[in-house]
Amino acid sequence: MNTKRIVGAIILAAALLAPAQTKVDIQRQSRGTNFLAPPFEKPVRSGATLPVTCSVGELYFLTGAPAGDNLYVCHTSGEWSPQGSAGSANVTIENNGSLVGTRSKANFVAGGGIVNAITDSGSGIDVQTSVNTAIVLTKAQLQAGAEQRCESVQGPSNAYACAMSPTLTEYHEGMVVYWVPDSPASGGPVTLNIDSLGAKPVTTMMEDADPPADQIIAGVMLPLWYDGTGFRLFPVNVPAGYQTTASQQSGSAHYCASAGASGSEFTCSLSPQLANYTPGMVLRWRPDMDSAGGPTTLDIDLVGPKSVKLADGLTDPHPGSVKAGELYSIWYDGVRFRILNENLGAVALKPEIQSGELLLCESSGTIGEQFACELGSTLGAYQRGSVINWIPDLDASGPATLNINGLGAVAIKLPDGISDPGIDDVSSGRLYPLWYDGTVFRLLPPSPHRMPSSPRPACEAPLRGRLWIIAGDTGQKDDVSVCAKDDTDAFLWRSLY
Repeated sequence: MNTKRIVGAIILAAALLAPAQTKVDIQRQSRGTNFLAPPFEKPVRSGATLPVTCSVGELYFLTGAPAGDNLYVCHTSGEWSPQGSAGSANVTIENNGSLVGTRSKANFVAGGGIVNAITDSGSGIDVQTSVNTAIVLTKAQLQAGAEQRCESVQGPSNAYACAMSPTLTEYHEGMVVYWVPDSPASGGPVTLNIDSLGAKPVTTMMEDADPPADQIIAGVMLPLWYDGTGFRLFPVNVPAGYQTTASQQSGSAHYCASAGASGSEFTCSLSPQLANYTPGMVLRWRPDMDSAGGPTTLDIDLVGPKSVKLADGLTDPHPGSVKAGELYSIWYDGVRFRILNENLGAVALKPEIQSGELLLCESSGTIGEQFACELGSTLGAYQRGSVINWIPDLDASGPATLNINGLGAVAIKLPDGISDPGIDDVSSGRLYPLWYDGTVFRLLPPSPHRMPSSPRPACEAPLRGRLWIIAGDTGQKDDVSVCAKDDTDAFLWRSLY
């Protein structure tokens, strides 16, 4: 046998069989690559944590991330960026727990009167919803009342027009408008045109008739109801002399200037004329001459003279407390006028204060120990805390009273407000400061000693702690003693010196 031919045949056979036997199994033979069986492939690395480094274009599947947020791509060397997978783009929307649907996007559409503000905070999408105050009425707008107010401009023949804010788009049956006419109606047919929607008649509520001439007044707000055809006035009873905005602003409604006064009997007139006095009314009064002081009256529009008092309602004006040409606020309390801002200028009061006349009360004609006196300026009422300077015309010891300006007898007590005056506590001709505590007059604390202007009285409980000095003659010492009790409760004068 030819050996060379046998070897050649074997080589030829191996060569012919080689293409059928050359097969590479990448899934099993490759290293570091994870492929599924054909036709599927799995060429993305995966793991529970992101690698520290990456190359541009590299992908990574993060197994520890929530489903749909697993895929990351390396856009910049060393930096991974999350990429939504096919499932993460779908969002499930529910309405109050009920499924609406699952779609790849959510669209926030603002409804009527709603405003949406949507921003990307960098870590999430912020959606803020608010109301459109141009459409939705707020509590503040409701309180302000501007939404229903309509201030008008009058045209010819009682034809009024006004504008609302926001602009009224159409008349609605049942709507209520608060109308402020700028001028009075002259009587007869009246129309109102709001925001150029067309002139509509303005009539009375019940009669559906033209409003009286004195019912539509400039500056006075009138509620109107639209009945589908025209505006009807709510029932009102506005007298012809009703004060308007203009008269209030000018001050003429409350200004009363006197003319031809006597100094104690004043008169004045208001415009419009006053019909009657009303408790609580406040006016501005300008007298044409100084008050003489004492009882004073004011008659407005011949309604009748009423007494004019100071703010306490009891005291008559002092001389000079009401000055000609000055303006005074007065209020009527149902019986009399009270001056709220009397003239307290230094010129009027300084001489009286300096002389002491205002506080000096000198008794005369006292019977027993019931004293009476008159203040130079008549006292209107006893005021708690007031202090007067009293000069009695008789000595007093024991219960005593004082009646000032006929206001009533009030008890006189020692500084404690309880004890009656003792011997030598009240002597005729001396000046005693008294203060009124709301119930009694109290003597201000006297000197703790007494000179022998009268015999030393017996030591009793009211004199407890009182010192008594008897001055000695030339060459003799003074005798000083104190009224005190001993352990048997006996009161005696105890010699000190």
